[in-house]
Amino acid sequence: MIKENFYFKYLDIPYDHSEIVNLITKYPLLNTNRFDKMDIEEMRQAVPSIFKWFDANNIEPVFSFLINHRPGFRQTIHVDQSVEGLGINFPVNLDASNSITRMYEPREKLTSDIVDLSVGYPFLKYEPEQVILKTMYTSTKPALIHIHKPHSAWNNTTHTRGVLTFRFKEDPWFLVEKETT
Repeated sequence: MIKENFYFKYLDIPYDHSEIVNLITKYPLLNTNRFDKMDIEEMRQAVPSIFKWFDANNIEPVFSFLINHRPGFRQTIHVDQSVEGLGINFPVNLDASNSITRMYEPREKLTSDIVDLSVGYPFLKYEPEQVILKTMYTSTKPALIHIHKPHSAWNNTTHTRGVLTFRFKEDPWFLVEKETT
């Protein structure tokens, strides 16, 4: 599988979901939309089982974000404008596990020139007619996602959708082909 054709992959990461449940007692999910940058050292303390897996796989997280989307929210189709091209998303609340992340390809190598800085992190926005839906996944387990591909989260549940996501010093492309444990 080459990088250009990669969209997402579910990962079998052994982690303690109760650590995330404890994290959201400090940072509760809001019935709105949020994209908050988290302190990476605080995350190391809060979710040590995730960091144990990162360490065992020589993956160095440098950014973490807590994301939530209100019920019925359809996120703008966008590409993350960052050096990092891969992220790992962990579902926060399993009652919103049927929410969908849709992955797209731009039509005819069209690139967007609309930069959105509203959440303090640059995104390129796409209109629906500028992209072709290629695949989608649900928030049922950790997912490795190619954040340089146009994507959009759709919370089609009656619960707030929460995701804890990480970005890395070096993209862990080896996970695309590797069986994870």
